[in-house]
Amino acid sequence: MGCLIAAIVKYRGFSAERKTDYAWGMALACHLSRSGHDVTVWCHSEEAAAKLTAERKMEAAFPGIQFPENIVFTHDAELAATGRDLIVFSVASSFTRSTAKLFAPS
Repeated sequence: MGCLIAAIVKYRGFSAERKTDYAWGMALACHLSRSGHDVTVWCHSEEAAAKLTAERKMEAAFPGIQFPENIVFTHDAELAATGRDLIVFSVASSFTRSTAKLFAPS
């Protein structure tokens, strides 16, 4: 399969240090990336995208694990979704509708 995107949303008060924030989506993104897919991770906040791009890790959730260099992190939903064959949502159920609307074709 071509390109994929793991969409991740901010849980109340994002913290890359908390194990629950982003962990499932990042696990999916890493698996898909290591399986040969092009993966873009959309982050709810610019700070989260910048931190994940710079550090390429989440020590609290994945101690000692470095995220693959070919995973792209962005806060730009249009950039993240353009040209994708599949969009994978990994969001809290309370954010599913608003996230789907954000990625819906216009």
